[in-house]
Formats: sequence, structure tokens, C-alpha cells
Amino acid sequence: MDASELTSMAVQGEIPCQQQGKRFFFDQDALDAWCSQKIIKHSVSRKKNGDKKKKPSNPRTSIPEEAEEEPIIAELCMEELMETDMQAKSMPAVLKELVKLAENSGYLYDPNDLYKELHERELTASTAIDFGVAIPHPNRKLQVELFSDSFICIAKLEQPIFFGATALHNEKTDIFFLVCCLDSDLHLKLLQRICILCAETSLVQDLRDATSPSEMMKIITAIDSDPKSFPKDETLS
Repeated sequence: MDASELTSMAVQGEIPCQQQGKRFFFDQDALDAWCSQKIIKHSVSRKKNGDKKKKPSNPRTSIPEEAEEEPIIAELCMEELMETDMQAKSMPAVLKELVKLAENSGYLYDPNDLYKELHERELTASTAIDFGVAIPHPNRKLQVELFSDSFICIAKLEQPIFFGATALHNEKTDIFFLVCCLDSDLHLKLLQRICILCAETSLVQDLRDATSPSEMMKIITAIDSDPKSFPKDETLS
């Protein structure tokens, strides 16, 4: 981004920063949280507007679409990190169950630390989006100390619950993607990729119909590799 554009955004309060005199200071963690929320909102609103190619009114705050065609989700998934009948009945309980699932990766340093980070992230800004989906992820600042490699957990609740912001619209959530990344660029690309596939393909409904982790894995691999072959059934929306 050009420095003049960034300065203008900072002056207008469009991006998190602190000003000291004529200088602006940006916190990495705050920027990541800001960008994560924009990716989620932009990807979902694009589908709601019914025009995938429509440009946002403010191009300075648009989200790059370079990750849309890259199959990157399946590479970080494995059957041991998937569950089709999670029994949790509240946001904290869901996060605890997701952390238990994440332990199967063998990458966690301390499960309690990951849970605390996920819980704090949800209280700061919910990761719930439309379609009955939520994408929990820890804040970037401490991730290097939380796990040794990147991975994704996917879980389906047996009974949907009100989770985060979607509860304001009386919409329950039952599909969860726990995204744990060491690399900032990959982290943001994954959030974008998941949002787009949920909005534009049959991914969510297919995961709801899955009866085993192996079936979930096959669904993720197929749709991530060739999204256009799995269009969303609008009659189920």
C-alpha cells in the first residue's frame, strides 16, 4: 500500500494505529485482527450482494483475491483433527473441545494456553460468520509459543448453538474451522479461502451431511481442489 493511502486511512480512523506527533505506529496483532475481520466480512457480504466480482466502494480497504483459487486447506487437515458429532453446548465448551481435537496434531505446546487465546479472541471479536460457520483462531502475537506447526481442525456440532455475532440474527452455528498458523500470510489466505468456499460452494452442507472424519477429509480435499465443480445449492440457503 502506498504510504499516502495508509496515512489517509490512519487519519480517518479506518485502520488501528496510534499517532505521536506526525508519526503513526501500528501494532502487528491489532493489524492482524483488523484484517481477519475484514476478510470475513468482505467474503460474506460479497455473496450476500449476489455479485462475486463487484468491487467494494473503498478500494483501499478491499481484500486481495489471490488466494481464491489456491487449494491450501486440505494440506493442513488430517482425519485425526476432524469430528462429526461434537457435543458442546456453549462457546467455551466448543473451544475446549476444539483444543482437545487439536492435541491430536502433536503440535501443541500447552493446550490451556491455546484455549485462553481462543477464548480471548472470541471475546474481543467473534469469529462467527453466516452459513452456520465459525472460524476460531488465536491472536497472532503469541502463536509461535502455542504450537510448532500450522494445522486446521474441523468439527460439526450434533446440535447447533448460538455462537458469537450470529446469535444477534437468531442464527445458530454448527460448523467450526479452528485455524492455527505460524505464518501471517498463510493465516490470512486460509481465512479468505474458507469464507469463500463456505459462501460459494456446497462445502458447509456437505460437511453437515458427513458421518465420519474420513468422509469430511474427502469433502475438503475435493472441494478445495476444484470449487467450481461443487456449486452451492441456493435452495438450501
